Amino acid sequence: MMRFTRCVATGLVAVVVSVMGARAQQAVTKGAEVSETVTIEAIDYKSRLVTMKDSAGTSETVYVGPEVKRFDALKVGDKVTFRYYESVVYQIRKPGDKTAKPSGT
Repeated sequence: MMRFTRCVATGLVAVVVSVMGARAQQAVTKGAEVSETVTIEAIDYKSRLVTMKDSAGTSETVYVGPEVKRFDALKVGDKVTFRYYESVVYQIRKPGDKTAKPSGT
């Protein structure tokens, strides 16, 4: 889980450095699918919180949304594999430029 944070920070620095020389600004998105297997350490069924430990021994508690249909079947000790996309979204502006509003607002 910490690896995710480090990857995002490293990727952001690399992307910013490579784009700094660009004359015309373009929206850039980049995503990579990540798969990780963790062991469930604790489950709070009422608030849908699951504490998981990865292979490096790092624990993290996450909220499991209602879209997970078999949540009630999870048990402490289960090994769970999940996939997610790591992405970085950024925009470089000159000092003093006004902040752009997000799409859809």
